[in-house]
Amino acid sequence: MGRDDFSRALREALSELPPMFHDALANVAVVVEEWPPKGLLDETRRAVDVLSEGRARRIEEIRSALLDGTYRVNGRQVAGKMVSDAVRELRERPR
Repeated sequence: MGRDDFSRALREALSELPPMFHDALANVAVVVEEWPPKGLLDETRRAVDVLSEGRARRIEEIRSALLDGTYRVNGRQVAGKMVSDAVRELRERPR
């Protein structure tokens, strides 16, 4: 992807952020380098690998619990998430 295409994609992605983030990002500079500094790419790959391994492990735990009938839903946690999501959506609506 060329620099112009990347700049256009970045502007588009930033414009699609919820309004509450626009003010917070008003003074944030996005710096793009041709290639990451030495070591950063390896560090990022290691972080992604750790996250991927953890996610795969959690998926297997849930799959196993579903199969043996021991999986339980935390109703309080689910309800809290639903309320938080609804409040966030209401706050993001244009007034």
